[in-house]
Amino acid sequence: MGRRGDEPAAYAREAKEMLRTRLIGRQVNVQMEYSRKFGQADLESSRVIDFGSVFVKADGEDERNQAEVNFAELLVECGFGTVIKHKEYDERSRYYDALLAAETCAIAEKKGLHSSKKAPVVHMTDLTMATAYEAGDVLPSLQRTRRVSAVVEYVFSGHRFKLYIPKETCIIFFSLSGVRCPSRGEPYSDEAIAVMRRRLMQRDVEIEVETIDRNGTFVGSIWESGTNVSVALVKAGLAKYIPFGGSDKIQDGHLLERAMKDAKTKKLKIWENFDEQKELKVVVTEVLDSGKFYVRTVGDEKSASIQQQLASLNLEEAPSVSDAFNPKQGDIVLAQYSADNSWNRARIVNMRRGNFKVFYIDYGNQEVVPYSQLRPLIPSAAAVPGLAQLCSLAHVIVPSLEEEFGQEAGEYLSECILDKEFTAVIEGRDISEGKFAKGQGTGPALMVTLVTSDDVDSINATMIRNGLASLDNQKKRSWKSRTLREFQQDAKTFRRGHIMIITSLIIMRKKLLLQERLLAVSDYDFFFW
Repeated sequence: MGRRGDEPAAYAREAKEMLRTRLIGRQVNVQMEYSRKFGQADLESSRVIDFGSVFVKADGEDERNQAEVNFAELLVECGFGTVIKHKEYDERSRYYDALLAAETCAIAEKKGLHSSKKAPVVHMTDLTMATAYEAGDVLPSLQRTRRVSAVVEYVFSGHRFKLYIPKETCIIFFSLSGVRCPSRGEPYSDEAIAVMRRRLMQRDVEIEVETIDRNGTFVGSIWESGTNVSVALVKAGLAKYIPFGGSDKIQDGHLLERAMKDAKTKKLKIWENFDEQKELKVVVTEVLDSGKFYVRTVGDEKSASIQQQLASLNLEEAPSVSDAFNPKQGDIVLAQYSADNSWNRARIVNMRRGNFKVFYIDYGNQEVVPYSQLRPLIPSAAAVPGLAQLCSLAHVIVPSLEEEFGQEAGEYLSECILDKEFTAVIEGRDISEGKFAKGQGTGPALMVTLVTSDDVDSINATMIRNGLASLDNQKKRSWKSRTLREFQQDAKTFRRGHIMIITSLIIMRKKLLLQERLLAVSDYDFFFW
C-alpha cells in the first residue's frame, strides 16, 4: 500500500480488499515450497524468507464438495498481480506454469493492471494525521447514523484501533468508550491485544460514535457479528469498565457493569488478585487532617486478649535509670495516656530531651510523654499488630487545615464520625504514605465509604453535599461516584453562599485584629514617651 501519506499503487486497494474479504477469518490450506536468503550471507542483517502457496475453498460451490483454488492464481487472473520472472536456476513455485497461464488470460482480457483504462482513484482522507478540529468535521456525519460500517485496519491495544470508514472514505483512530485494557508491559496487556487482533484485525465491524477527544481520537462502541466487543473484553477479565460521564451515556453500560462484576467474582485475568469488597463494622477513634481517620473493628477478639495481658502487668512502679529499659525509635512500649491516665500500647516516634513522642497503635492518637510515663511491654503483646487502621474517605478530596474551608471541614467531619459506629465499605487501598506505619498518618490506608445503620447518605456524600469536599477526578472512578458527582453539582449553589458568609467573617476578624494592633502600638508609644 506504500508509505504513510503516499498514494497507493494502481489497484493496490482492490488487491488488498480481495485478500481481506476472501482470506480473513476463513480456513485455508498453506503449502510451504522453498526458502530464500536476502542480503549478504556474512552480515547479521541478512534474513531468510519462506515462500508458499495458499489454497482456499472456491466461492459458490457446495460446502460438502468444495474445490480448493490457489489464491495467487485468483489474484493474477483478476489483474491484481503479476508473475515474477525467475532466472533459470532460481527456485520457484511448483504452480509456476499455472500462474503464467493465469497472467496470460488477464492480459488477453485486459483486466486490472493490464487494462488500457486508468485505474479507479479513491480519494482517501487520513484523519489520523489531522488535528482534533479537522477530524471533528466528520463527527456530525458519523453520529447522524446510529451504526456505521467500518473495517479494522490495525489494533494498537485492547481498546484502541485504526479504522477505515467506507461511507466517508476516511481513516480514523478509534477508542472504546468507558473501557480500558492493561497498558503496555502490564499483566495481560499482550493477551488483550492478541484477542482483539484475532477477533477484529481486517474484519468488517459496526461502530457507534459518541464523541471525539482532544487528540482527535473518536470514542464509541464496536460491534462484531452483532456482539459488543467491549462487553466481551470486560467479561473475559481483560479490561476494566470505567464509566466516564456516567454509565447512562455509554452503550450497554448496564451490561458492562454486570460483566465486570462477574469477572471480579470469578477472579478472571486482571482480577486474579482482586480482594472482594468487604464491609466492616467499625468505630472511629481519631480524626486527622484532609479527611483521614483511624478506626477499630467492632467486636475484635484481639482487643480483649490484649486488655487481659495488660491487666496482668505491674504498672505502678516507674522504671529507674539503672533498669535495662532504654526505649528507642520504633519500639513498641506501654505509654500512659495523659487524658485519662490509662496505659496503652504505643510506638516510639522520636525522642528529644527526655521526652518521647508516642503513637498509640490501638487508637491512632499521638502525644509527647516523659520517660516516667513509659513501661516495657512483654514481647507477646508487642508482636500483635496495632488495632487502629488508617482510613480515608473514598472518591472525595477533603481540604487540609491550611486550605480554604479546611478548618470547617475538619471540625464537621470530627463532629460527624468521632467515637461513632459505622459500616465501612472498603473501596480500595492507598500506600502513598508508605507500606509500614511509623507514626500518625503513615502506612497503608483503606479508602472507605462510611455508612450509618439507618441507611441515609454516606459520610462521603454528606461532605460533598455540604460543600466541604470535592469529587476526586484523578482516582479510578466507580459507578458509586455518579451519585457523589450529583451531590457536588447540588452543592455549588450552597458553597457560593457559604463562601460569602465566610468571607464576611474573615473581613470582620481582620478589622478587629487591625484595631487590636493599633491599640497595642498606641500603648507602647505612650509608655516610651
